[in-house]
Amino acid sequence: MRQLSRISLRDILYIMFRDKNRITLITLFAILASYSYVIVQSSIYVAQGEVLVSVGKEKLVGIESYISSSNNILFQERGQDINNALEMLKSQKLASDVLGRLRPMLQPPGPPEGFFKTIKYYVKATFSTVKGWLYEPLYWLGFKYRLSDDEKLLQALGSSLAVEALEDTTIIRVSFGWTDPEFAALAANTFADEFISKYIQVHRNLQSESFYREQTSTYQIALDNAETELSKFRVNASIANIELEKEILLKSISETGAKHRDSTLRLEENRSLKNSVAHALKDSKEWIQTPASSGNASTDLSELDRQYLALIGKRVDLANIHTAQSHEMLQIEDSIKALREQKAKNLVAFFSLNMVSKLQEVNFLKKQLDEKQKRLNLLTRKTGQLDELQRLRNIAEENYLTYSKKAEELRVSDALDRRKISGIRLITKAVPPIKPSYPRRTLIVSLAAFFGLFLGIGFSAITEYFNQTFRETQDVERILGTQLLMMIPKIEASHDKS
Repeated sequence: MRQLSRISLRDILYIMFRDKNRITLITLFAILASYSYVIVQSSIYVAQGEVLVSVGKEKLVGIESYISSSNNILFQERGQDINNALEMLKSQKLASDVLGRLRPMLQPPGPPEGFFKTIKYYVKATFSTVKGWLYEPLYWLGFKYRLSDDEKLLQALGSSLAVEALEDTTIIRVSFGWTDPEFAALAANTFADEFISKYIQVHRNLQSESFYREQTSTYQIALDNAETELSKFRVNASIANIELEKEILLKSISETGAKHRDSTLRLEENRSLKNSVAHALKDSKEWIQTPASSGNASTDLSELDRQYLALIGKRVDLANIHTAQSHEMLQIEDSIKALREQKAKNLVAFFSLNMVSKLQEVNFLKKQLDEKQKRLNLLTRKTGQLDELQRLRNIAEENYLTYSKKAEELRVSDALDRRKISGIRLITKAVPPIKPSYPRRTLIVSLAAFFGLFLGIGFSAITEYFNQTFRETQDVERILGTQLLMMIPKIEASHDKS
C-alpha cells in the first residue's frame, strides 16, 4: 500500500495517464449532466426599475393651516420612509392588486414552435405532472397545503419580485424575473405603478378636489378676461390676420422701394446729362451730340443735326474762295454757334422736364414708402402687444385646462391615485432585458467540467492509495526499504489445440 507522503509528481502523472479514459468519462458525464440541466431549465429574464422616494405632497397632509400662515417648515427624509416603502412593495395586498392587472397576460402558454423547444415543453409538463402525483400523499397527510390557482400565481409573483434600497440614496430598485422578458418588464412597471398609487392613497388629502375646483373657477375668469382683451385689441387695431398683413406689406414695400430706387437713378441720370450738356456748351465749341438716356422718352433733334451738317458743308465751300475773317465766313460761324446753342437749350429743357417728372415720381414713391414703413412699424409694435395678449391668453387657457382635467379626474376616481402628485415617482422604467440572468450556462458548464475533472482525478488518486501492488523495482526499495531479490515475470497461459 502506498503512503501519501511519498507520492511524487511522477505518481500523479502516472495515475492521470493510466486512468485517462475514466477521468475523461467522468468529466464528460458531468458536462453532459450540467448541460442537460441548463437545457431543461427555463431562462429567467430580470427587468429592473427604480422608484425615487422623496418629499412630496403626501408629507403635507394636515399642515395646510401652517402653510397658510407662512410658517417655515423643514422636512427631512428618514430611513423609516425607505423601510415603509419596502414593506409596502413586499405586501400581499400589493401583489394581489398587481395580479388583478396582470391576470390576462398570465394564461398558460401553448407548445412552442421548434422540435427541441416542443420536447422541452412536454418534458417539463410531464415533470410537473409527476411532481403533482408525488405531492398528493403529502396533501392527504396534512404535511403540505394545497394552493388554489390564484394562490399559486400570487406566490409565483411574490417569489419573482425583489426589492432593495440603494445605499446612501432614497431610491428603491424593483426587480422582477420571469421567463418572458416582455412580461418581466411589464410586471416590474406594474408593481412600481401600483406601489406609487397605494403610497399616495395612504397619504391622500381629501381637500384636493375642492382646491382644484376653486383653481378651475379662477382660471376660467382669467381666460374670459384674456379673450375679451384680445378681441378688443383686434377690433381697435383693425387687424384680422397680422402675420398675413405684414407679409403682404413687406412685399409691397419691397416693390415700392425698387421703383423708388429706379426713379431716383433716372432722376440722377437726367441731372447728369443736363450738366454734361451745359458743360459742353460752355467749355467746348464742338457740336453737341444728343446723349442716349435709358428709361426716358427720346427727343427728336435730327433736324438741327441736318442743319448743322448743311452749314458745315457750306462753310467748307466758302473756305475755298473766302478768308476766315470774311463777312460770309463770320456769318456762317455765327449761324453754327446759334444752332449749337439752340440744340443745347433744347436738350437742357428736355432733361429739365424729365427731372421734374422723375422728381415728382420719386417724391410720390417716397411718400408711399414712408406710409407703408410707418404701417409696418405700427404692425410690429402691435405684434408685440398681440403676442403678449396671446401669451397671457394661452397661459390662462393652459392653466384652466390643466386644473379642469385634474378636477374631473378627482371627481370620477380617487384623487391622488389618479393625479399622482407625490414626491415618490418612477425615475427609471423597466425595459425588457436582452440577455437572461439565469441560468448562467457558461458558468454552470465550466464549473461542472472542473468538478468532474477534480472528481475523476480524486477517484483515481484514492484508488491508487488503496492499491497494494508494486509497479516497478524502485517502488519496493522506496516503500519497504529492502533490496529486491528477484522478479517473476507474468506469463500468459497458452492453450494448445490437440
